[in-house]
Amino acid sequence: MLARHDHTELALIAGLCADGTAWAQIGRAPGTTRQGAAQRADRLTARVNGALTRQ
Repeated sequence: MLARHDHTELALIAGLCADGTAWAQIGRAPGTTRQGAAQRADRLTARVNGALTRQ
């Protein structure tokens, strides 16, 4: 089951990206790197999209 916070986190990341926030800044909040933040976003996108196609 997909947690609701996955949708929320992905929406926040997407909003930050749309506003032009750098991946390095996005990664700093949870204490990771820009690469770690981008990889987390990729995993969240895959999970959310996978859950939506199974419904």
